[in-house]
Amino acid sequence: MKKLMDKLVLACFPFFLKVKGYQVVRAVSARHIEDALAIKNEVYINELKWIYPEECHDWIERNNEKSIKFVAYHKNEPMGTIALFDPNRANRLYDSCGINENCEFSEVGSLAVKKAYRERQMFVFILLFYALYNYSRKNAIEKWIAISAKAIYWNCKRFAKGIELVKVSTSQGKDPMGIIYREAANRLNPTAVCFTADISSISPGNIVRDLIGSILQKQSRRKSKIFQSKLNWIGKSLGWW
Repeated sequence: MKKLMDKLVLACFPFFLKVKGYQVVRAVSARHIEDALAIKNEVYINELKWIYPEECHDWIERNNEKSIKFVAYHKNEPMGTIALFDPNRANRLYDSCGINENCEFSEVGSLAVKKAYRERQMFVFILLFYALYNYSRKNAIEKWIAISAKAIYWNCKRFAKGIELVKVSTSQGKDPMGIIYREAANRLNPTAVCFTADISSISPGNIVRDLIGSILQKQSRRKSKIFQSKLNWIGKSLGWW
């Protein structure tokens, strides 16, 4: 029954998103790639001030160019981005930490949500996560690995049972530039954790349930604000306050 429900969700949910004005695209065109880069720069460089050592910039760019990027939009306005790194083309974790030597895992990274959409950033993350799941399922990608904030780790556990923490150390890194990058990343985000996910354990139904819940909650908050605004106007007009 659960598998049937998941298939139904995957078939119908894109229509629901379209009606609401939401869309996630794989960044292939110049415009979408530029949007992904602009979001990352806005969040990581301008906002968080995450500046990496100059000597590893070329290594970072080479890997980013090989990544599979996704961008979430609402009514054609970019909200957030995420990337998937094929280990056969860009095995960042093997270079920097010596793990994933057999290219068993595809790395999930470069997650960023624009400040204008930060109030609903978890919704944007779930939307991107859903697109990532669809792409992986269609392209025979079976396992993910990520180094990310603990909040992302705990939210991933809501959608999948096969989530496991992994210990990483730059002492096992294989590429000097990768090691420099990871050491800098550890300083910039010292509480980040590394974890793996078995895609077969992910429930699309759970993802969609959270997405719809987020949309309905946002609509409820908006209606509440409109009601409160009208109430304030009436109260002031009548001299109640």
